[in-house]
Amino acid sequence: MYNHVVLVGRLVADPQYRPLNEGRGVCNFTLAVDRPTSSGETDFLDVVAFGSLAEIVHKYLRKGRLVLVEGSLRTRIWERNDGTRVKVYEIYARDVRMLDKPKREGKTAKPSPASSSNLGEEPDDFEEIVDLPF
Repeated sequence: MYNHVVLVGRLVADPQYRPLNEGRGVCNFTLAVDRPTSSGETDFLDVVAFGSLAEIVHKYLRKGRLVLVEGSLRTRIWERNDGTRVKVYEIYARDVRMLDKPKREGKTAKPSPASSSNLGEEPDDFEEIVDLPF
């Protein structure tokens, strides 16, 4: 069996971070991903990041940032207090790559090679990404 998702889209709001037990944390955000059709439709997908990736997402990402998310599709099912069952589909992120530089003082965003594997500050010289993994 194989469950692998790769998405490119923009955050619709700032990521929401909350600490969990044992010093780990979780960060949730929603990604707007345009469908590859001429209809102009957009899907809004919930993404979950854990641990150090959650901390990086919380620290560096804001509403409107263009990112590539790589992970797997997960399903959660639970019952509400009124007895109705709820089924939610989420992307559990393994990697999040920032594809643009944050806008500053009205400047337009440029593509960036920065990714979640860069634990330090974003580099000053952003080069255009030419080879995407899909």
